[in-house]
Amino acid sequence: MKGSLRFARHDGKVVRLIRQAYRDLSKYTSGSLSRKPNAAERARILALRRQLIDSLEPRCANCAPSDHEWAENASRLRYLALNDDPRRFLRWDVVISSMFVLDAHYVDAEFTYLRLLQDWRSRWRHAIQESRLGQPIPSLVYLKSSDNLIHHAYHIAQFEQASQTRVSEWGFVLEFGPGYGSVTRLLFNLGFQGRVVLFDLPAFSALQRFYLDGLGIKACDSVEGFIAGEASVICLSDFDELCQILDVAKPIEHSLFIGTWSMSEAPRDIRDAVLSLARDFDGFLMSFQREFGETDNLSFFGSWKEDHKDIDWQMWEIEHLPGNYYLMGLRKEGR
Repeated sequence: MKGSLRFARHDGKVVRLIRQAYRDLSKYTSGSLSRKPNAAERARILALRRQLIDSLEPRCANCAPSDHEWAENASRLRYLALNDDPRRFLRWDVVISSMFVLDAHYVDAEFTYLRLLQDWRSRWRHAIQESRLGQPIPSLVYLKSSDNLIHHAYHIAQFEQASQTRVSEWGFVLEFGPGYGSVTRLLFNLGFQGRVVLFDLPAFSALQRFYLDGLGIKACDSVEGFIAGEASVICLSDFDELCQILDVAKPIEHSLFIGTWSMSEAPRDIRDAVLSLARDFDGFLMSFQREFGETDNLSFFGSWKEDHKDIDWQMWEIEHLPGNYYLMGLRKEGR
């Protein structure tokens, strides 16, 4: 068996066949849950559905292609949450296609990187152990985790290397487009003890509350409650509420802005508005593709970097993801 695995690692065709078989098997094992939801799960599902019913379904008749794609994703997510069992949401097509890395060839390199870190055994190995909530498909390279969580851990590890800090040293995080809340979960797994603001479309904000609450990470129900310190996490979709929180939080010390591919997939007016709010932050972890829809992202982020010279920037193409880039920054001392 060990000899066969060694052979598979060196034979690209065999590896592809194994991955395809694994993907097919995952589809067949993604059926309904055999156990009925308990009282706590029923309450979380009901809260999720109420939030989705109360929120407006996105409309995008004459918008740009990038806007239309995310409006369609939000609409599909809303439909599935109202008609399927949310306890298996990580098997939904819209989640897998837009926010859950599955069976990606580049995860092998990212997992190898994590395993070579000096604190792999004491820190990262435990931090990337996957939760059962959502029925995530286990990673072929590390069955205790998922490809998606490994991918997110790689982002954080790259930021820690670039900034020579640990996420546990930061006190405030604003994440734009956080998917279902996976990075927030990872931050707390890595020892983060600060406060987190997640900003997204209403349907995704509702999903984030459902997911984090199921993990025991309570998201605050109101801006006033978050400001008062009732919880360490809040999921927002209203720009005015985001402004209100950041206005109260100023001056924001040890503040980190995270936007992995989300900022580069947002329309220009939203990018400008959110990035203007984050201009006083101390750290930046962003990634983007060279182009998305009608937007030249390399030009956009290059210009934004040049306009903010009070930050020490590092921007590089991701070696195992050609055409994709990291943009990391740390505020210069004394500024």
